[in-house]
Amino acid sequence: MSHARRAARILSVALLFTALVPHAARAAEDVEKAKALFNAGAKAYTNGRYLVAIDSFREAYAAAPRPAMIFSLAQAYRRQYAVDGDLEKLKQAIANYRLYLDQVKEGERRADAVAALGELEVLAAARLPRDGTITSTTSSAASDAPKTKVTITSPTPGARISLDGSKPIEPPLSEAVTPGKHRYKISAEGYIDEEREINIAPGDQRAIESELRERPALLDIRGPAGATVAIDGKLVGTTPLPAQELEPGARFLAVSRNGFRPYSREIVAQRGERDILALNLTRTPQRYVSYVFLGAGALTLLSGLGAGGKALGAEGRALELKKAGLTESTLREYNSALAERSASTIAAGIALGVGAAIGLTGFVLYAFDAPSLPLPPARKEKKPEPKEKGSTMDMAYAPVVGPGFAGAAVIGRF
Repeated sequence: MSHARRAARILSVALLFTALVPHAARAAEDVEKAKALFNAGAKAYTNGRYLVAIDSFREAYAAAPRPAMIFSLAQAYRRQYAVDGDLEKLKQAIANYRLYLDQVKEGERRADAVAALGELEVLAAARLPRDGTITSTTSSAASDAPKTKVTITSPTPGARISLDGSKPIEPPLSEAVTPGKHRYKISAEGYIDEEREINIAPGDQRAIESELRERPALLDIRGPAGATVAIDGKLVGTTPLPAQELEPGARFLAVSRNGFRPYSREIVAQRGERDILALNLTRTPQRYVSYVFLGAGALTLLSGLGAGGKALGAEGRALELKKAGLTESTLREYNSALAERSASTIAAGIALGVGAAIGLTGFVLYAFDAPSLPLPPARKEKKPEPKEKGSTMDMAYAPVVGPGFAGAAVIGRF
């Protein structure tokens, strides 16, 4: 019986997780959608497009409710009221500040909300009817939003977005569209354009956030063949080399070639630009010394060969005199030829040996004149600049399972 109960429990847990997986996938999609919409709203708010910010914040809250979205929505309503004086915007700003205070009992932006609410309630007392009710419409964002809509944003500096060939605008782009295929393009100077086709179903409210990739900097290195090149301590090859793609920023270039002084310098690679670097390498003192030794060795070897030739000549004369028959008059000449042969042979041996030693020394100096590549200097890693307060949202999704409960938790950080 106990085995049957255990099997039933295992089956129940398996069924629970099976049912949870599709829900988890949908929740994760909602979180990504909310993040893109919130960031689009923050971008619009920064650019003074408060109506777009209001729509984006409301849709983000509908996808994944978070108190910080309510505060941002109240801020956008407040700014838009200052622009057009619409009393409905004043009502919604007050209602959303109150809703935020109901959900956030301490900390976060509560003090800011209280201060803003105090200012707006003074205005409301002067402009709104005393018996008028103020109710937030944040939770009804999905009902009065356009049926089919696309919101596209990008954190890339200087980004411009166009939809279906329209005039590019600063992000976010938020438009009602007809169901079907649409093509958007995100571009920015120094970045690789992103152009994609999307298919939007009827009633879909698509949210897209995309960060463009930087265009690489190109470095064309020109110099003598056979030079070893390293960038930031990493070997890239020997010259001649094709143009090197570099990440924008400060880079350390090091070049070495046998017989030349090592070359190094800091370069600043600019995004999307092509630089030509002509290497002007200077020879090492060791290379010049090797040339002297090689030349001296060659001259000494030549003198040794000359002495050897002289010894052969003297031996030839001695053989001719001996073959002709030695007489008292030719004996002295014969002995002189033998003496000259011996002296020249000794001189040739010495010269050839010394020349070979000098030449070998020159060769060693020449062959082993390979300086090491300079190492890049230690750099302090730059800390990322702090994000603008309230401008972006980081969200995460985590499934939650407990006794009698299975669901999901959305964790947000602003």
